[in-house]
Parts: sequence; C-alpha cells; structure tokens
Amino acid sequence: MKIAITGHCNGIGKAIYDKLADKGHELIGFDIADESGDIVNGREEIIEKSKDCDVFINNAFHMTGAQTDMFNDMYELWKDEHKQLINICSASKHYPSIFNSGLHYNYIAKKKVLWKNIVSKYRDTISKDYQLRIHTISPGLVDTAMTKDMEDETLKTSVDTIASYVCWVLDQPDDIEIMDLSVRTKPIIDNGKRYSDYRSD
Repeated sequence: MKIAITGHCNGIGKAIYDKLADKGHELIGFDIADESGDIVNGREEIIEKSKDCDVFINNAFHMTGAQTDMFNDMYELWKDEHKQLINICSASKHYPSIFNSGLHYNYIAKKKVLWKNIVSKYRDTISKDYQLRIHTISPGLVDTAMTKDMEDETLKTSVDTIASYVCWVLDQPDDIEIMDLSVRTKPIIDNGKRYSDYRSD
C-alpha cells in the first residue's frame, strides 16, 4: 500500500514509519514543524502529495489544532473513496483525570476536539454511505519526549507497541472499521512488586 504519515521523524510517528517500511509499504512522511516550531510541510502541500495514497496516518500533534484541521481536510478529500484514514488520538479524551500527570491541559483539550470531529464524521459515513474507513487509535501515556519527565516508567507504553497496533488495523478486512482502540499500559503487581521492578533486577 501507499501510505502517508505526519510526524514521521520522532516518537510514535517514527516507530510507525519504520515498522511499515519493514513490511514493504511505499511511504511518504511529513513533518508539520521542526524542533524550533517552524513549519516544514504546510497542510496544502501534505494534502496534494497524499491524494493518490491508499492510507493517511494523521499522527502529528501541534498545539495550534493542526491535527484536527488535517483530519477534516483529508476526510473531505477522501470521504467517498475506498481509502483509510487512521488517527492517533489519545485516551485522555475519555479519562483526563487518569492521564493529567505530566500532560499539558492544552494537549488534552486539543485531543478532545479531534475526537469530537471524528465522531461527527463517523455519523456522516453511516448516514450517507461514504466509502472512507476512519480508524482511531487512542494511546494512554506513551514513552515519548512529552512524558520524559514522568518518573513512573511502568505507566508508559512503548512507541513500538502503538506502531504494532497500527499495523494490526491495516491488516483488518475491508469491511472492518476500528472506531476507537484505547490502549494503556497497566502495571502488573505481584507480591508488592511491579513488573518493571523484575525487569530491573
């Protein structure tokens, strides 16, 4: 498949990009902004270069709400085509009190807005028989730069795990849509010790 992905140079996006490359897919990677925050690939450029792809992975997050804008634009472009749009959202949209430690309030708010837009488009695809399949993966805390200051590593899911779920979604039959796959790491407690304690012994 020909797959476009935003935010492919770091974190979850890089893990997804690398895993899909290993599987032999044709990939186009975009970064909305570099480390300084300067725009690298504008939305119009991303849309133009992604038109003939089979899958668009809407991964890159930006505090401006660019991820939601990207979703809405790709939806309008592809809504009546047999293509797939995968959103990397956040479990914090449902459970902000669980994930508020170490997460910026604005991040949670923007992910909630993205989810609200996704739900609205789910309704459209059902009522109007649009062909686009919309998938949403919602990780909890992930081991990325955003959570690097959090001391409890047992709560963090690896980027490779999230990338594996993206591959799993792409392996589903053509009539299956993964509407919301929420994933978090739950520490395993055994005799008062967490699983991570055993790994460090």
